[in-house]
Amino acid sequence: LQVNCCGRHFSIPKSALCHIEGSYLNHMFSDAFIHNVPRDPEGRFFLDFNADCFEIIVKYLQAVQLSPNAPVPEVPPQQQQNMDILAEALNLKIFLRPN
Repeated sequence: LQVNCCGRHFSIPKSALCHIEGSYLNHMFSDAFIHNVPRDPEGRFFLDFNADCFEIIVKYLQAVQLSPNAPVPEVPPQQQQNMDILAEALNLKIFLRPN
């Protein structure tokens, strides 16, 4: 799938976006709901997320498909709060820091 995340473009398999059961990405890109995801003028799926954090998520989703035990990527300290918000919104518990 071609995704435009706030001007940054990604090419990612649908299976990677849907890899984590119970995540909002899994729900959003499921066959039942994918038609509701907005598109940009070029036809790419448009997501209004923090692009730096989304890139980290995409890299993880691609890695975990190849190796189920892939480590969670480091989040730069300046992006940690943004990642916490995005991970919570997308129900990606793997990226949430323990309290």
